[in-house]
Amino acid sequence: MEKEEKYLTTAPKEQKVTIEDGSRFPNLKNVAGNSVDKHKELEEANIDFITGYHIWLIRNDMWDASFALPLHLCTIRIAGAILAIFTPELFYNFPHFRFLYFFINHSFIIWTCLFYIWRKKFTIQFVSIFKSLAFLQIAAFIAFISNIITGGNYMFLSRKPDANTILNLLGNYPWYILSLEVIALVLFFIMYLPFYWLNNRGKSPL
Repeated sequence: MEKEEKYLTTAPKEQKVTIEDGSRFPNLKNVAGNSVDKHKELEEANIDFITGYHIWLIRNDMWDASFALPLHLCTIRIAGAILAIFTPELFYNFPHFRFLYFFINHSFIIWTCLFYIWRKKFTIQFVSIFKSLAFLQIAAFIAFISNIITGGNYMFLSRKPDANTILNLLGNYPWYILSLEVIALVLFFIMYLPFYWLNNRGKSPL
């Protein structure tokens, strides 16, 4: 789509001006340091960071439903963010704005999840693995319908990403989608293991 092409080819000069003018981008240093005991400030910073990005898109006439909706892999939080980091659709190298935004945004998602585990004492049970997998199927179905309506490629359900990613090693369309399902399930199990150890610490194996 025209706006998506513009999103991929906008000049760095235009982005620099927009970033310097973007007052809604949060101070991540303050969030990580001074506000560690104030989860509301962390939530607000997360919202501000995402909102600032969408303001940037709108100001440059690049916002489009085919790629700007919250239907990407990273929207399923820590597992999705990890998958996104390992399958980045990047067209620019460091220190380009979109390169920085991608990794800061996804790292911020992971940090938020870890914050709730460490500070808010959130935990998961074995059944959470299958609840998460079921939620992933629902999210994928919504993304699939949205791809049909908008012409987008949310969760890479319509085609492989245009950039070179790990998905190129997982087979052709649509078979790599099944490979992603297996990877997601393995990630869910791996993330559950620390909670299993904590929940059963001190219990007799018999």
